[in-house]
Amino acid sequence: VTYLNNAYLNIVSGGSGQEIKLDLGTSRFVGSIAGIGLDLAHGDPTAGVAVTPGSPGLRDVDAPRSFGKLDMDLRLGGSISIAGGGASGEGLRIKPNITTANSLFQYQDEGVLRAENFAGSLISNAGLTLDLDLEQDGVGSYAKIAFQDLKFNATLGGLIMGSPSNQKLGGLALDLNFLDHDARQNWLKLLPGGDPNSGQKGISADLSWNMVNSSLALTDNGNTMWFSGLRTHGTGQFTFDLTKSCAAGVSTSCYAGTNSDINSGGYNGHFDGMRLGFKNVVGSYSFDGLRIGTADAPLQGGTELLVLMGIFPAYDFTLNGQVTLRAGGAVGDGLRYNADFYIGEANAAITVDENGRGLWLSGSSYDMHYREGSLDISNNGVELRKGTYWSKLDVDNVRWGDLLTGSSIGRLVLKRYEQGSTLAISSGGAGELCVGGSGSNSSACVASGGRWENRGDEGISVKLKNVFVRDGSGNPANSVSNNEKRNQIIIETWRVNGENGKGSQLVVDNFHTSDGNPSNPNANTYGFNVDLNLDVAPTKVCNKTASGCTPVSHDPLGFAVNGRVHFKEVNIDRIQHVHPTGGAVTSMYGVKLQNADIRANLTATPIN
Repeated sequence: VTYLNNAYLNIVSGGSGQEIKLDLGTSRFVGSIAGIGLDLAHGDPTAGVAVTPGSPGLRDVDAPRSFGKLDMDLRLGGSISIAGGGASGEGLRIKPNITTANSLFQYQDEGVLRAENFAGSLISNAGLTLDLDLEQDGVGSYAKIAFQDLKFNATLGGLIMGSPSNQKLGGLALDLNFLDHDARQNWLKLLPGGDPNSGQKGISADLSWNMVNSSLALTDNGNTMWFSGLRTHGTGQFTFDLTKSCAAGVSTSCYAGTNSDINSGGYNGHFDGMRLGFKNVVGSYSFDGLRIGTADAPLQGGTELLVLMGIFPAYDFTLNGQVTLRAGGAVGDGLRYNADFYIGEANAAITVDENGRGLWLSGSSYDMHYREGSLDISNNGVELRKGTYWSKLDVDNVRWGDLLTGSSIGRLVLKRYEQGSTLAISSGGAGELCVGGSGSNSSACVASGGRWENRGDEGISVKLKNVFVRDGSGNPANSVSNNEKRNQIIIETWRVNGENGKGSQLVVDNFHTSDGNPSNPNANTYGFNVDLNLDVAPTKVCNKTASGCTPVSHDPLGFAVNGRVHFKEVNIDRIQHVHPTGGAVTSMYGVKLQNADIRANLTATPIN
């Protein structure tokens, strides 16, 4: 439902001639989507036959499920101007100057993702151009949407993730600025036809983007932290199709691929669902660092703490692959997914300074495969389940210093095989806790030599659980296993002529977690856990002097992380040493690490 209040149309003079301008006045848009589902039967005569829920690629027809419920109550202002003339020749030019304030946004599954005070704006001074004459290129006809500039900002105030009774995150703000610069431009070309193996249906899109000088901000109990200087650019092709798997048997409209083993990393067939394909997406992103307190505060470190969640300070890559989505989460509504990502020509920074010097993963490739993963909003927050997951990260050189010329530590290979791993993000940070001591209340903390600190009732809590699975295919003698589903770390140095596989290697082979239960040795549900509470909070800081440490008069704000690492048991089948001529020798069998519970507090503040 749309309510127009004091809205009016007018003919005005603009930079491209006469324009039709719609002034929104104080309008309101109220909308609700009770649920979106998919019918993927495609005329298959087996449709309606009950199947085992959760089987890869199979249709779930035993119960209706949706992607979840969406509610919006947007209070709109500003204007929209429309003029004739596209980027070249005939077409349309649309200039948005739209604002929203005091609005509500809510996505609901078992839990909620709700912004109680949503505000923002969408502005383009040059306008968005839509060319309708179906331009031609080497592929065929396409329609093109382009914009020289586009500014989008949004503030999600009173953000709640998880249970409606959860503490609030505080505020999350985005300030995104897209701007053409030389060859880096912003446009979208839409073409008929998606993945070549999906028939003549579907949609393809060639995309080019360039985002400059943007930021993301987190406000926690009135204290704000900025991820400052966000930049990203790239080009690539995307495809969108509704696809059907051949897992239930070959039939009309399904595509099995040349490798029909769904549980193989080389599977190139289709799954049931909405398939988004990626082809030669060449991109890059980076950000300058953190600023605490004000948007012009000194840059500081602390972004390294986000690497655990796969967020690097800088990353460039070439991406191919696909992700296929189905309605319904692990429980009830939500979404499930199967995905294969192939990342090549990648460089990632673990930590980097303003001069581009730091610790780099140079010349990397990264293959990731997900089977029957899910995404839900539950009372635990935003829950991402990996399902069955295996991956291989192969880093040609781990470099100190400059990305291209820094000293190489050697090659690093990390293979992972997991089942039942999860990532959960919820609102609410650390709250009250003891720093530098132990104790569940102020008096016990102070008695132990610590400091009782209150970080407020807002913030973010993150829980990562990795359940590493043992590869049961065996341990080949005098060689290193190359099974793709295996947990393995390889460090290689002294490579002959710099060739991978021709150097000396240290191999930590077939590591896996366990619950350490003698009565059930195969139990493996506890996993390797990392719990993080993220807050923006003041902390005690002192300056080192010749006579000791002098406290700073006003406690500075910082990026506060309360962390805990815990597991019941981590096993390593063997540790190998490999020589390029002498082969592999097992130097250690059956390593066990048990009952670890490590807690730490760190608050990153700028160095003045």
